[in-house]
Amino acid sequence: METTESLLDALKTRLSLRSDYALAKYLGVTTVSMARWRAGGSLSDENAIRVADLLKMPRAYVLACMAAQRSESDSESSGVWRQIAESFRDKVALLALCATLGITGYAGFPTPAEAVPVGFDNCILSKIGNRRRRAAA
Repeated sequence: METTESLLDALKTRLSLRSDYALAKYLGVTTVSMARWRAGGSLSDENAIRVADLLKMPRAYVLACMAAQRSESDSESSGVWRQIAESFRDKVALLALCATLGITGYAGFPTPAEAVPVGFDNCILSKIGNRRRRAAA
């Protein structure tokens, strides 16, 4: 699961920025906000969405990570948010694998109701299964 600090570090790397001051300036926030985030604070939903977009990460995943971080004092709700974040992370990993293997027609991260990507039958794993079924028939 991502933390505010890991997201900020990833963003600094992606944007080739050397300091938190430069990152704060890029995001249009104060250095005080940056210091709060580095001290364990979580991003606001608005900033989390912006960071997710800049990192090309699913917004829902980043928002769930931030909600889990905010609710750390309540172990029950924090656990639920962690499960949600991990669920998104697992789906992202699966979709990235299929994309690497040749999936086509996929148009972004699905909503939970659309967990199976468009064009899944073009994934190489699906093609192999189809060939085996045809050969056995």
